[in-house]
Amino acid sequence: MAFPHDFPFDPAYGYGAPELLRVAAPPPPAGFEGFWRARHAAAMRVAPEPRLRPSAAAHSDWIVEELDYRSTGGFTIGGWLLRPRQGPIRRGLVVGHGYGGREGPDLDLPVTETALLFPCFRGLSRSARAPISTDPQWHVL
Repeated sequence: MAFPHDFPFDPAYGYGAPELLRVAAPPPPAGFEGFWRARHAAAMRVAPEPRLRPSAAAHSDWIVEELDYRSTGGFTIGGWLLRPRQGPIRRGLVVGHGYGGREGPDLDLPVTETALLFPCFRGLSRSARAPISTDPQWHVL
């Protein structure tokens, strides 16, 4: 069977859209809500102290800046902030990345009037720091 993607397997496991929409979420693990409420509370106590500086990346539609800010545990998160060169900012968009990290911001997203934040998650790319491995296989336990 030919797949409309590069995966060597069927990620839908033979299900069509109607069957996938009927799959219920499993129950949360014990302590799930408490864990995330505590993480949120800890994050809200941090003064992020963001720092911006010009980036070497350039684009006709965006002002590109490198960004660093403090996160929980005193960890510094690096990334990029894109602001439109023209017009107002009416919304913000946070753009994550996969396990390989990112080498730079995506400069071709089809949005206007939007500030784009591209944080690099702990241990990857601009947020690489010991003792977190840069090898993504060690990021999921």
